[in-house]
Amino acid sequence: MNRVEKAVNTPVDSHDQNAQELIAAPIVVDEQIDLPDDTGPRSRVVLTLLLPVAVALFAAFYTNQIWEDYFITVRHSMNLCRGNGLTFQPGTHVHGFTSPLGVLLPALCNAVIPGDSGAQALWLFRFLSIAAYAGGCLLVLLGLTRSHRTRAWCCLALTAILYSSETKMVMFTINGMETGFMLLFTALAIWVMAADPARKAWVMGFAWAGMMWSRPDSCVYITAMGLALLLFPNGSRKRMAIAILKAAAVCTLLYLPWFLWAWSYYGSPVPHTVIAKGTAGFAPGAVFTRLLGILPRSCLIFLPAYAEHGGWEAYTIFAGSIGLLSVSYWAVPRGDVCARRTSLMALLGLVYLTAIPRTFPWYWPTTTVLALPGIAAWLRLGKEALPGKIRNRAAFALLTGAVLAQGLMLARATQDARLSQEQEWRHRRIIGLWLRENAAPQDRVFLECVGYIGYFSELPMLDYPGLVSPAVVASRRRVGDDMAKVGMDLQPEWMVLRPSETRWFEAIHQGWLTEHYELVNVFDSTDSVKAAAGGREVSYYDAVFFALRRRPQPSPPSNTP
Repeated sequence: MNRVEKAVNTPVDSHDQNAQELIAAPIVVDEQIDLPDDTGPRSRVVLTLLLPVAVALFAAFYTNQIWEDYFITVRHSMNLCRGNGLTFQPGTHVHGFTSPLGVLLPALCNAVIPGDSGAQALWLFRFLSIAAYAGGCLLVLLGLTRSHRTRAWCCLALTAILYSSETKMVMFTINGMETGFMLLFTALAIWVMAADPARKAWVMGFAWAGMMWSRPDSCVYITAMGLALLLFPNGSRKRMAIAILKAAAVCTLLYLPWFLWAWSYYGSPVPHTVIAKGTAGFAPGAVFTRLLGILPRSCLIFLPAYAEHGGWEAYTIFAGSIGLLSVSYWAVPRGDVCARRTSLMALLGLVYLTAIPRTFPWYWPTTTVLALPGIAAWLRLGKEALPGKIRNRAAFALLTGAVLAQGLMLARATQDARLSQEQEWRHRRIIGLWLRENAAPQDRVFLECVGYIGYFSELPMLDYPGLVSPAVVASRRRVGDDMAKVGMDLQPEWMVLRPSETRWFEAIHQGWLTEHYELVNVFDSTDSVKAAAGGREVSYYDAVFFALRRRPQPSPPSNTP
């Protein structure tokens, strides 16, 4: 007989010492409840901040990776600091960057730490990005602690592990991209969804505005969030719809100044990078075909950058399993409301990243962070289904497996990033410096990889597909979406081509390239890449570049006798 039954069946007598003890004793309704597992003390959440900060700092110092696109963006930033306007090439207004925060914060960092190399101010930008990245982790975990279903210690631990060790999130936080800030504002949106969004509409609007300032394609995820809130409201849908409208008004008010300024300065509020990528290989009929392969692509949510090119097959089962779990929790009846909302958003994000013709690895972290609450909620359901003696062991085994899988992926990804960065600095940077010395200031350069070479050469760039070059986009519309055809149409003073790219010219018109251009220099880093790889299988795609200069055009015959 337990204490509740004794309290009910024993007559109360003020002279009975046993009765007095029963009255004073706390009543336990269910002795099987595991209270320590559900308390989720905030001190543990705060301590988890050390994990993302430590991992990100290690990745930054170990790899010193500077992403190609950072040098595209920071050239805009440094032109702004020099008084040449927020543009890639002084004298032209080209919106050749995607993220407003991604270009304005490096400009601020360059103003604080002036220098000829944008790499000097990158460390300040890195520290700001890491702080935002860690703040995103805190907000996600605080959101989970608001939910009875996902605040168990194992749910918080798994979320912290996945957040802090997901390779794309870590590497694109420290390599000069805007990812850290995108994660911060997306995590703030998750925190709002875990609370009562109807009572925090202005916070939700602020989160949406921060997402838009980080990446303009955030409108996709904002729309997904509005749909998720209407499908899974905590209260009346009318009340939720009013909150969504209020949040949209706040978002519009905060983002409108940049929208109007960009429109007046560049002639369009749409970044030229979006225009260039959007016209590259877009075929409406192919969208349906791409969507048929959406489920296998769920593994890319947690796999490293460019994993679809091969080499990561050993981790596909783990990444695919948690990816599928994350985008399916929304269908669990009476499940955790916040997790169902974020799971639906992750699914819609996966649909978006599958439907568009070209997906780049820095597009994925937003979907990845939205996937985390669904995984935590599935873990909680699994724990509740297991007997008490087994569930802690199962949770420990799962956490151990996650640490091993994520740790191994991160270790290999950082090694690859360090090798890649050494080659970038001793290869593409050198090409840019060589062009600066050997080309005239007005000479145009046609190439695909515009970041390092464009920044260090300081020459006018005709990049394919035209991220910073309206002339290339216009040529693609005129002659077709083919790099060789565009090069033959524009005939710039210089071309910097990979060997495979020169063969594209030969396939269209044999002998055209050698007739119109002379080979001036060959930049070959094959031996150094092979030595640095230490026997590992690596890509030699960027190991060789040809620098070609246009031959002098013969003068037209004179009609003068």
